[in-house]
Amino acid sequence: SRYNQSPHPDRRRMTDTETTPLHLNDVFMHLVVAYLAPIFLAATGGDIRFARIAAIQAVTAYAARNPADLLPIAQSIAFGLASLDSLNRSMADDLPVALVLRLRSNAASLSRASEQCRRALDQPAPIDHPVADPEAERLHEEAIITDIALAQQRLAQGKAPASHPKPGNQIQDLLQAALAASPTRHPRSAAQPSGAPP
Repeated sequence: SRYNQSPHPDRRRMTDTETTPLHLNDVFMHLVVAYLAPIFLAATGGDIRFARIAAIQAVTAYAARNPADLLPIAQSIAFGLASLDSLNRSMADDLPVALVLRLRSNAASLSRASEQCRRALDQPAPIDHPVADPEAERLHEEAIITDIALAQQRLAQGKAPASHPKPGNQIQDLLQAALAASPTRHPRSAAQPSGAPP
């Protein structure tokens, strides 16, 4: 598909309070035309309005596929016209040979630059990637942060030191175990003299 500019490319301020809405896709087009228009002033008798119209027609003749094509298109037009200007100046009478050669060398360089810009337009158009949804990106980031927090929590639980009993409780448990393992004696055995029959 070709890049379609607004049907009214020469929009301007009508009054101090009334303006014509400008589409975002036309901003780059207006900038390109603003730079190219002075080149056409010599052919329009100094009328900037007709110079802008001529610049717009020159740009639209290239049938830009997208706004990115406008820059190489403008460069190709500017370099090509500047090359013609250098050749025209080199044909003036009574010019030094060195200046003539410099102007024609400059014209050749500008012509090559114009051709390089034109070839750039033959490259495949860049693929338009869908614009990411900010809300979806935020939810995705929150999910990642939650997963990281859970992983850190599980890691901390796995590395937690095992609980040890307090020293007092350990001694008490040992005494209770020793008493339970000792033989049971008669309550009055401690009061009987040694060697007395039971």
